[in-house]
Amino acid sequence: MKHELIKRISKIHAIKCWKSTEMNLSIESFNTLTALNERIIACQDDITWNGINQDIIKWAGTNPIATEREINELLKNQHAL
Repeated sequence: MKHELIKRISKIHAIKCWKSTEMNLSIESFNTLTALNERIIACQDDITWNGINQDIIKWAGTNPIATEREINELLKNQHAL
């Protein structure tokens, strides 16, 4: 579970950086990626998992938006390598 979530947030970050027109947005995305990564690694219970998942969904929906289709496409392409 942890590994899958870490892959997912890395894809969201990649999409946000790709779509970003400002360096500050990329830096903010990196900071969010780092914070979520630390929370995922430290997670031990289902309640925390639910909170992390909700935060990931919210983050993906902020500008620049990483759509579910884009995330899944990157994850699918990764498995093809």
